[in-house]
Amino acid sequence: MQMSTWLPEADAKNYYGHPIPSDWDFFVAPPPEIGTVIGAQSSLTAGVEPGPVTRHRVRCTALGVGIVALVWFLFYFADWKPEQLPGFYMTGVVSATVFAIIIWLCAKPSYVCSYVGAQGVAYFACYGRRDHLVRSEVFRFEDATELRTKLRSIYVNFAYLHTHYVYVWTDSNHRVRYKLAGRHYAKNGLPQNQQESYVFARVAEVAWTNHLMERNIASIHEGGVVEFNAGRKRRVSVGYDFLEISGERFEHGDIDVAVHRGIITFKRTRPRPGLFGRKTICSVAYGDFANVRAFLALLEDCLDISLGTIAVASEHGYHLIHFVGR
Repeated sequence: MQMSTWLPEADAKNYYGHPIPSDWDFFVAPPPEIGTVIGAQSSLTAGVEPGPVTRHRVRCTALGVGIVALVWFLFYFADWKPEQLPGFYMTGVVSATVFAIIIWLCAKPSYVCSYVGAQGVAYFACYGRRDHLVRSEVFRFEDATELRTKLRSIYVNFAYLHTHYVYVWTDSNHRVRYKLAGRHYAKNGLPQNQQESYVFARVAEVAWTNHLMERNIASIHEGGVVEFNAGRKRRVSVGYDFLEISGERFEHGDIDVAVHRGIITFKRTRPRPGLFGRKTICSVAYGDFANVRAFLALLEDCLDISLGTIAVASEHGYHLIHFVGR
């Protein structure tokens, strides 16, 4: 029996903000390029060895063959007419397809372990043996410049089905450097499946935002601004006590920001002079706003605009970096 290749510190946390259980087995150590580990998760328990690949294949094959045999057996003893034979053969084709799907589903990785560090993330999955890695991903934050996140809850007849999520990191040339996407089935709160990458993605977003905030805070203190891409053609800049949207400057107290149903809306606190003066400046989809979590943190720090959105990042023990500017 092999021991865990990484032993977490006593104060180490999992992605839910709880201490890491002592019986978790991390079959791959965190790579040094991700920096100090701030969160980790593993679905492999100490004392449990991943089963041999052959055993899994035998089980999947037996299950698939059993389904095919059962379907053929039922239809063989039915009262078939000659003109119904094509349907009989079609049933065999469908059964074989089901068999192939079962094999594919059973061949998914057996165990996963992942890490979120101050400088990057790592994700590993093994199947059959501890050293048989079917997924090995290491992503350094320094290789990307922007993160965009999208979540969409699916309802049918007012009944919740699932939530789609997409987290995409891109570099300065708009190339995708890392992507986490999938679906979860927790209508309220967080999914409890330890192999679920959604919680991993959320903590990775917090670590990414802290990585940006260290640089952003230094820029603000030096009297500079921090720019954000809000869609394809719009840029939003945050400075100390002011905000610029596509070149138009708004001082502290002249602008308000709201987030509602996935839309970020910028409004003037007073209507623009004129007969048809409007308050609304523009609206941007949350998923189109690059590094949106860092933007919301700077709004709170530099303009005293608190949207309550920052709280979701720290509700499970992971906190964003802030500075007291006022």
